[in-house]
Amino acid sequence: MANKTALKWIVWGLTGTGLIMSAVACTTLFFREYSIAFSLILGAILFDELDGYLARLFGVTTKFGAWLDSVADIITFLLFPITFWHQKFHPAPVLLVLLFVAGAFRLFRHAIWGYQIRKDGLAFVGVPSSSIHVLLGLSLAFPMPTIILEILLALLSIAMVSSFRIPKPPIIYPLVGLALYVAIVIHRIAVGF
Repeated sequence: MANKTALKWIVWGLTGTGLIMSAVACTTLFFREYSIAFSLILGAILFDELDGYLARLFGVTTKFGAWLDSVADIITFLLFPITFWHQKFHPAPVLLVLLFVAGAFRLFRHAIWGYQIRKDGLAFVGVPSSSIHVLLGLSLAFPMPTIILEILLALLSIAMVSSFRIPKPPIIYPLVGLALYVAIVIHRIAVGF
């Protein structure tokens, strides 16, 4: 029992550390310290991946841990990209609010319902909100006019609240995506934002 309690605290510590890192990353965006902000957000994403994996591995999932993870996800996957785009691209504020509401809805829906079970495996309902970082990576890698970003923000918002069933991909796909995202961010840190 003592080991389970210690493991819970370790997992909660990872989640809390990721939450703090993402909050500090958002704050550093206000000072236009993009290299620091993106370094912190990469760390927050790593902790987000680790905490859930370890909680399931050791059988220490809790309602508190799920709640803490949801708060961290809102900052990491919603507030951070929205703050960056607001500063760099100046899209219509209504689209940023729409993206936040759609992303929060998607996070809460997944927290309540989880994955849908299909004959061919598990499926997401709607596009996962972590896909916002795919769009963030694209906007870092390829200069795009604000109107294109606005169209993509609107489409992503719709896709997150949709009822489309999207098969959960094998772990290799998110890992490859994360590796590409890390490479893009490291490149941007090296050449400047």
